[in-house]
Amino acid sequence: RNRISDMGLCGIGVVAFFDLSAQDEFMTVAGLDILGNRITGCLRRELETPPDSVRDFMGYGGIALADAEGLRIYDNLIEDNGPDHLQAVCGIFALHVEGLDCCRNRIANNGRKTTEEIEEARPGRRGGIVIVYAMPGIAAVEIFGALRPRQDGIPAARIHDNVVSHPLGRALTLGALGPVSIQGNALTSRGIVPGAGSPSFVAS
Repeated sequence: RNRISDMGLCGIGVVAFFDLSAQDEFMTVAGLDILGNRITGCLRRELETPPDSVRDFMGYGGIALADAEGLRIYDNLIEDNGPDHLQAVCGIFALHVEGLDCCRNRIANNGRKTTEEIEEARPGRRGGIVIVYAMPGIAAVEIFGALRPRQDGIPAARIHDNVVSHPLGRALTLGALGPVSIQGNALTSRGIVPGAGSPSFVAS
């Protein structure tokens, strides 16, 4: 069990995000387990507002990842990261994940509320858990002598038994292709940025 605190950067994060409109370029991790950590008091600095070209492709957070395969996030406390609610801050942010397993985490007060008006909130990804794009794992299967890709049976995302309370923004944002399992979570949003759209949207 590690304690990650009092940092200017993300608690656990990649070195950089890239403009994907030009070409696909990721910092990728595979088989990453983030288990039983206390991630508190990180991102304690003025955060640079992402330029328009990369704003949809990056996020600041207690955990902030670009591309991950087989990612497990279990039993972590992710709390009090980010200077204030005007900054675009997430508890957990991932741009692209194959097979996310996120369970029994406590994610609270990332981007703490101040007396500043929410109309002054800066643009960018914000929320308790923000997964831009999740998809199931892929395994190769031989069909008629040729290898073909198919789902390996692991859900695109499994999000169970988390307690999430976010000062400004959705408690959970998930975009996924393939099966997902979301159950037993306590999700609380304490405010939505004006003009940011509906607080919840589900389609199948």
